[in-house]
Amino acid sequence: MSKEKGDWDGALACFNRVKGLVKQLPMGGFFQEGEIARLKGLDDQAIPLYQQEIAAYPQYLPALTALEAAERRKGLLKEARETRRKIAGLKPK
Repeated sequence: MSKEKGDWDGALACFNRVKGLVKQLPMGGFFQEGEIARLKGLDDQAIPLYQQEIAAYPQYLPALTALEAAERRKGLLKEARETRRKIAGLKPK
């Protein structure tokens, strides 16, 4: 609820409480944490979170597209091209 209301700090606090209760985040967990960082304007924090999501779930398209966009915003064009290649190489389910 906090994320939808634009309360990024509140959303992060709720997210951290959930992380403390679970042994492992489900698919999309690191992506959501990265999205909170992105919404706060913190691409430097969002990128490694997207990368963690992709390491756990290599075909998780939301994290791949978010990573590519963050890399482009940061001027990391070589990395963004590599991420785009990964997206292009995804096999439909």
